[in-house]
Amino acid sequence: MDNLGNILLKKTGIGFLLMLLLAVVISVAIAQSGEEAYLFVKPKIQQEASAFLPIVLENGAISEPKDAVISRSFGEGNKTYNIVLNTQVDVLDTSTLDNGLYVTRTNIYVVDTEKGQTKIQTLSNMPNMVITNEVVKLFFENATKYVYPAIFVIALVAMIAFWYAAILLYTAVIYWPFSKFFNSDFAQTFRVNQLVYIALTAISYFFGTSVKIILTLGLMLVVNYCVNKALTKKG
Repeated sequence: MDNLGNILLKKTGIGFLLMLLLAVVISVAIAQSGEEAYLFVKPKIQQEASAFLPIVLENGAISEPKDAVISRSFGEGNKTYNIVLNTQVDVLDTSTLDNGLYVTRTNIYVVDTEKGQTKIQTLSNMPNMVITNEVVKLFFENATKYVYPAIFVIALVAMIAFWYAAILLYTAVIYWPFSKFFNSDFAQTFRVNQLVYIALTAISYFFGTSVKIILTLGLMLVVNYCVNKALTKKG
């Protein structure tokens, strides 16, 4: 047990490897769920998109469909998001627009009423193109193979970054009293907290429980106290 304790406390890479292993396991599950969700909504998105197609962009303006107003709304109440294609006009009065994406003959408007922001992108600099149902279908088919790895990498990086930030914060809170009473160093306190955090996160994930911040902090204090007591006796 002493050898195991020494390895866990003194080998700086052990905590990271355990953290990485847990993050990989959770990221795999997240990526699988994300891919399943994508495959579920993909045909629905393609079906909704077909109402706007085909779209022909020539010389910085939409030439097809001509003089058309096509709209779709998603969500309810304040969460409603509108997608509108209006080729009857070139410019819109943005003060009257709700949340959504609006496309005219020559401009694209992205309206966020919550932030009070409207972004306008002109089509004048865009190359000539034809967007058909076949083009959209091919795009989504090609995107399918990138969904899983993209979600996996994003989840893995975000998780490790968040965990490290949380552990550093806990260590910053705990370190001062232990450095005063036991003369422990920051690295040791961090490694102990890292192991406790990994253990609690694993329990929370695999058993579907919620671990409160106060419980995490309390357990870290107890474990750090026991470790420092043991090291003091040994010294």
